[in-house]
Amino acid sequence: DDTCYFSDHWDIPSDYKATERDWYPDAFANPDKTDVSAAYVDADTGRIVVTISKAIVKDGKPIGVFAADFFVDDLIEMATSLSTDSAFAILVDKDGVILTHKNKEYTPSADANGEMICTRYSDIGISEDLIKPSSRLNKTSKYIYTSEYIEEANITVLFATSIISYYGGLILFYIISIVLI
Repeated sequence: DDTCYFSDHWDIPSDYKATERDWYPDAFANPDKTDVSAAYVDADTGRIVVTISKAIVKDGKPIGVFAADFFVDDLIEMATSLSTDSAFAILVDKDGVILTHKNKEYTPSADANGEMICTRYSDIGISEDLIKPSSRLNKTSKYIYTSEYIEEANITVLFATSIISYYGGLILFYIISIVLI
């Protein structure tokens, strides 16, 4: 019936219908699965968010949806704290939008009209083989990408390492192994 409760006591606009938001029908149609939405501009804050949602089930039937928003700028901050000069994490949503990246130019933002500006993985030369569960390693002229597709969340986590750092580490490993042998 579109009744909503928000933890921050948001004054819900009269035309807001939760059942028409992307995260609601996806969770409602798949009550055994937790859904992670594609990135979008939050109606309340104007910030870019992803919503994790799960159907509320009673007597074996979905009766509603519980959802939590995660602000992409918070995800970027976490990913940045795990990054170094030669290695960084990339998070790609189910629509192929880059959520986190070392280069802020590639992360989503909202324009003056509240529309999302985003970069897709293909726009920066990341192979589609890395996005779905077929390939785990790919090499470009600058980076070696290792990926993990998380099917339950329909999201891909990539870890980019500079080629120099990757091969430098391998050479060091081989030298140490030879010396030890």
